[in-house]
Amino acid sequence: MLVDTDNLVSAEKFRKHFDQYVDAARQGRGPVAVTQNSEVVGVFMSPEEYDAMFGHEIAALLKSREKGPTVSHEEVRKRAKQIIARHKKS
Repeated sequence: MLVDTDNLVSAEKFRKHFDQYVDAARQGRGPVAVTQNSEVVGVFMSPEEYDAMFGHEIAALLKSREKGPTVSHEEVRKRAKQIIARHKKS
């Protein structure tokens, strides 16, 4: 899982109560890990929470590519995984 959280919810419950999770995200009570068959399949959080975790570094990565050579999706994913792994260790 990319984000440590004690908030786990099944995909079915997440779908049924989506509005409640949107409200919770707006109040900063995320992230919420969405599970299916006991496996985390996604993480739901507010844009502010996302930006606080990854925004600056992802923006810097994209900015660095504006004038340079284009890169493949695979290269961007590889770099994003490195950033996420670095955050996970801290």
